[in-house]
Amino acid sequence: IVSLLGSMAIFGTGEMQVLKEKIYIIAADDVLWRFFLAYGYATLSMATVFGLSFLFSSLVENAIGPIVASMAVIIIFIILSAIPIEVLSSIKPFLFTNYMSRWRDVFDDPVNYYEIAKSGLILGIHIVGFYLITLYIFIKKDILS
Repeated sequence: IVSLLGSMAIFGTGEMQVLKEKIYIIAADDVLWRFFLAYGYATLSMATVFGLSFLFSSLVENAIGPIVASMAVIIIFIILSAIPIEVLSSIKPFLFTNYMSRWRDVFDDPVNYYEIAKSGLILGIHIVGFYLITLYIFIKKDILS
């Protein structure tokens, strides 16, 4: 909200131009809800990263390990997604990093709600999966040592 209000104070309000494969001009009264939806989706993406970090933090006893491991997994998944090899194309749908940038689709005209919802559901499944695995590990963990 602070960044949105700050940008409105600096740049003002009005029509928004989106440069993608073509130029979209979005009407001024159609911009605000798109920003809120994009912020919500970006929050869901970051919750996936948090879930992964939470999982790694249940496996180690130091503070820096989960941060490094989470960033390493994200970087590796992004690299695997970008490499155009036929063998890797079968695992790409299972990598959560493929769905994290769908917030950009909110600024298409028309908005493809089905793809955004499908990607959000996949991220939600990853979040729940990370938390369930973390819960299982934490319950089985010996807290006396």
